Amino acid sequence: MTREGRWSEPYEIFPQASGLFSHPVLVRISSQEIWLFYRKQQVGESISKPYVAFSFNSGVHWLEHRLLPPGIEGTTRNPPYVDRIRNRVYIPSFSVYESPDQELIGDSWVEIYNFFSRSWEGRMGPILGGSRNQVPIEPAIVKLTSNKLALFFRNASVEESYICLSVSTNQGISWSKLKNLPWRSYDNSISVQSGRNGKLYLFANSAPAGERLTCFSSYNEGITWNHPKLIDSGYSIDPSTYLDRQECMHHVYTSKDAQGTQRIKYYRIKEDTLLLNCPACWILEDVQESTEE
Repeated sequence: MTREGRWSEPYEIFPQASGLFSHPVLVRISSQEIWLFYRKQQVGESISKPYVAFSFNSGVHWLEHRLLPPGIEGTTRNPPYVDRIRNRVYIPSFSVYESPDQELIGDSWVEIYNFFSRSWEGRMGPILGGSRNQVPIEPAIVKLTSNKLALFFRNASVEESYICLSVSTNQGISWSKLKNLPWRSYDNSISVQSGRNGKLYLFANSAPAGERLTCFSSYNEGITWNHPKLIDSGYSIDPSTYLDRQECMHHVYTSKDAQGTQRIKYYRIKEDTLLLNCPACWILEDVQESTEE
């Protein structure tokens, strides 16, 4: 976007590359360095693989397209958390597979990459489920104002399909066991954004078939939740949100027009507007920290 508020013309990042590209997520490391996580399906292959590309001049040129190591699936709609004090990038990851008796099993953890030494420092986790029916997938990470880290998950379990939450009070060394939130986990990605003074915003669909994109807000980092605020009653998936320094929320998601053509919708709204007329009606248990590593 230009200083006058106009959008610049889009251009292809990989114009000469072959294959199918999808799931782009941008991460700002410094004023000049930007990372791009994405998935690529090579010609003749049936599955896509996760990659990361780097730009050292604010996105003008992209270099070093790297396939992520085995087991790291990259990001979904939320960028990794960047700890500029420790020079670390926290990359939430997950895997899902079927057991011999066709039971769905999921595992989530956090990979740590040091962007100063350009090396992997290991992983933190796994994040443990509170029951066999919790299959955490597509984790979204966010730093809370209390200096805690929080992970929100979709749940791939058919029997107990609720959005889940896990919290770390020690920079990801250990994580609390998963707690179910009051809302169903439908087959679409979620987005989470930390606000000012303990506020927290979760964007997810509140109906199947990609409908009713909704904002679930909290005044106290997810201990209690307000009444949900409907964003879009129609087809509305893949939300992504950014809060700027002027306390303004920038929100994008995929929608469909009357002819069924997919479009990207964008809107901007003041943070406090999402909290208007939202009486606290859902009370959750306090999240207890696990000592398991």
